[in-house]
Amino acid sequence: MSSRFETEIQKLMTPLYRYAMALTGSDADAQDLVQETLLKTVKHREKFERMENRQSWLFTVMSNAFRDSIRRKHRRPQSGPLMSEPRCNSNCQEQKDKTLEHLAKAIGCFRQLPSRQRQVLYLRCVEEYSIKQIAQTLQTTENGVKANLSVARKKIRQLMAKDKQVLE
Repeated sequence: MSSRFETEIQKLMTPLYRYAMALTGSDADAQDLVQETLLKTVKHREKFERMENRQSWLFTVMSNAFRDSIRRKHRRPQSGPLMSEPRCNSNCQEQKDKTLEHLAKAIGCFRQLPSRQRQVLYLRCVEEYSIKQIAQTLQTTENGVKANLSVARKKIRQLMAKDKQVLE
């Protein structure tokens, strides 16, 4: 492989892995998904090198690979945390503890969303993709993206409010 190709792939590894974790919720499954995506990228290297927005193209490849894996597994439930439980040393302030606890709850709520809503919310809020970019990446309509984004945000708010009521 050329060093230019390898350098470009290395730059995109972190966002690819984050997206894979958002999709799968499991480190092992995320690594498998990244590996599958990279294998497809190497196989279609010429296409990758011609792409203007390579990250978006890789996310599309990953989204398709993820959908394929779901079909193969017959929608078996996903397991594993999206992120390890936040830990804090003894010197943490009370506010920092509350912030980390809130983040862990938000991640738990995110994991409860259906796959398509997780994908849309992740691409919009974390990767800051436009509605049009998300629609292209996930091979759907812009209206579909908007609907999924709206429902996902509403569901997150409901789950967070419900969680807050349980704690009170």
